[in-house]
Amino acid sequence: MVPSGSITADGLSFSALASRRILENKLPEETAQARLKQIGMMNVLHYMVNAGRELTVATIVAETGLTRTGVNEVILPLVQKGLVIERLSTNTMGRGKARVFTVSSALLPSPSDR
Repeated sequence: MVPSGSITADGLSFSALASRRILENKLPEETAQARLKQIGMMNVLHYMVNAGRELTVATIVAETGLTRTGVNEVILPLVQKGLVIERLSTNTMGRGKARVFTVSSALLPSPSDR
């Protein structure tokens, strides 16, 4: 396991690829500020994936300190661009639905590359 805070080639490759996909795939009416937030969010998601954390709105809120609305505003364009995949799951209480996210496999190295 890589020590917390270590910079790896995988991490740098992920950041560069995610940034490129965000900057080259602009949505209509999307601002430069929105794209920078998306780049930051992709790096947070990558960190959380590497830490074995589930990607839900609640866990992202806990990790970043953003509001639920703030997380949703940044995640939605990432889903629209295909960089993040969203699915519905049963929430931890087993009564409602939770949105669970995964980072697109196109951005992550395959296990054989690690």
